[in-house]
Amino acid sequence: MNPRHIAPFVIIAFAGSPALASQQCEGPLRRDVSDFVSIDDGSQVLDRKTGLIWMRCIEDQRWSGTTCIASNAEEVKPGPGLTH
Repeated sequence: MNPRHIAPFVIIAFAGSPALASQQCEGPLRRDVSDFVSIDDGSQVLDRKTGLIWMRCIEDQRWSGTTCIASNAEEVKPGPGLTH
């Protein structure tokens, strides 16, 4: 068989591969808001089912009571190639 005839089939086969690897959620969420409780100053959340403690904000941010705020706004800079 001529390789030029096989190439389109190989390309199509590999182009569809990411779709097969994607995650699909099935059904409704099985967790309720009552499964979680704020602890300390609200900057952490306890998962009552697993016992895990989650931080609300990423490192170098603090919880204001409603949202995450950068600890030092001057240090928050856009990535390479981005401008203000």
